[in-house]
Order: sequence, then C-alpha cells, then structure tokens
Amino acid sequence: MLYVTRSPQSTTSPVSLSDEDRYNSCPHPWDRRRYRDQDQPAPDSTGAAIRIVGARWHGGPMRVAIDGTDEVAARTARVLFAEETVTHIGFMQPELKLLGPRTTAATDLDTYDVLVSTGETPAIDLLAEASVRGVPLVLWHDEPDLYRGPAAVPVVVSANMGSTLAPSLVNHPSAAITTSDAVTIAWTEPGKPYRGGTAITFPEPVGSIWARERTSGHLVARTSGNWGGAVVIVTGPSGERIVGVSDHGPHLEALTLAAVALVAAGGTYDSTICDASHHGRTVFARLMEMELDVAVWRSSP
Repeated sequence: MLYVTRSPQSTTSPVSLSDEDRYNSCPHPWDRRRYRDQDQPAPDSTGAAIRIVGARWHGGPMRVAIDGTDEVAARTARVLFAEETVTHIGFMQPELKLLGPRTTAATDLDTYDVLVSTGETPAIDLLAEASVRGVPLVLWHDEPDLYRGPAAVPVVVSANMGSTLAPSLVNHPSAAITTSDAVTIAWTEPGKPYRGGTAITFPEPVGSIWARERTSGHLVARTSGNWGGAVVIVTGPSGERIVGVSDHGPHLEALTLAAVALVAAGGTYDSTICDASHHGRTVFARLMEMELDVAVWRSSP
C-alpha cells in the first residue's frame, strides 16, 4: 500500500526570557558575542527588531544571505520566503536580487543570520568571510577537500538531496529500523540513465530505475528529466518498508538546503565544519514541518 504523509504545522508559542537567561543560554561563543555586543536589537530593512533568544528564533524576523545564481539558489530563496520567520533575503550576486521586494544585494553579512551557498564563490573564501562576520555558513556541495573539525562558526556542508535528505529518511516512523534490518539508501542525480545495476523503486513519477553503488555504499540512479527522488529501503524479519520522496529535482535540492539553513540559524550545529547529516533527525523534522511529501510502502514477511 502506498500513501503520502504530511506533518502538521508547528504551533509552539514564543518563549520569553530575561536578558541574563538569553545570554547564558547561548550555546556557542559567537552567539554570546553577537548578543553581548548589541546594545539594541539590530533592525531589519523594515525597522523591525531582530531578537536572538538562546540561539533559537521564536517568532522574530530572520535574514538569510544567499551566494549563488543557479536554479537551486533561486528556488531556495522562494522556499525560505514561505517561512514566517524569514523576512529578508540578500543575494551576494546582483543577478537574483529582483525576485521580490524583500530581496536586496547582500552588502554587509554582519546583518544576516545565516549564509547559504550553492557554489558561486569558492568555499574557502566564504569560510573566511563567515568566520570574520560571525555568521553560520551552509554549503550545498559536498566539499570533500574541505577540512572537517573545529571552526570559528558553524560551517555545514553537503546540504543536498543525496548526502542529507536521502539518509534522513531513516528517521521516518515507518522505517522502524532494528539491528536485524538491512538498510539501503538511494537517490537520483541528473544524467544519462544507467542500463544496468541494481533496480531501485522510487515513488512515482520516477518509478523503478537502475542504480549503481558509490564508495559510500549507497546507490545512485540517474534521470534524464527534471524529476528526482530519494528512498530508504528497510528489509528484515518484520518485512520490507520503503520510505521515499519524488518531486522536481531542483526543488528537492532547494528544500533540503533551506531546511539545513533554518536549522543552522537556530543554533543546532556546533562551531565546527561538519556534514549536514550530523543532525539528520533535526533536519528531517524541519523538512516535515516544511510539508515534505513522503511516500511509504510496507510488505509482510
């Protein structure tokens, strides 16, 4: 049986903290510095005050800077604008600043809460800029040559469908993974479809296509059209469970990048350079709040 699940929107109320509690609850030194150094909350372009509460946003405005001119960057901006907390997006390249009245050129990263990149500027340059400005950095690409370890600010890499969305599907309740289960993770990438390999069934309209194994042990299929997908297949004594998504490929990439950006802006990631999947459960929960449609299939043993 195949069906679609969608999570309800969060109804959590804002939390009010004293100034001392706000400072003490900031988990990272850069959060504390940003809060301590501001005598007044920084206003956004409309004059509204930006409020930091323990490195988590509770109904206040959020400003996001985007580095990129491709389709994923443009779609990420549109996805973020659907979030109530995001009130302003600044583009580091002027080509995309005309997406709407709430977008401008990002000229001063000090005023932004997270910097997102689809690879227009070299990662090492963005890392240096983000470190100086004290703003979390989220990178769409895998950046295998980038050092992983302590950093001045949170630097999150691999915020894409293959490295983050696909493995995060194991957190869906229907996966119900046990130590006796075998787990297969697969996703699609643009390209000429394979003519052999391992047959993987994605939700429609992608359907069943050939995939090949990567060095990570995961499987990757290629699609020649705009559709893309990700799937987790769990096989064990209790039967087979398949949890997957299929949609416009660039949209799934943008949705993943936007979700990781929101999680990073909320202070979930430590001040290190790490993969987005390091907090896969939190990212998946955020994706469900953003109405990611998930298809589930089960069979009896």
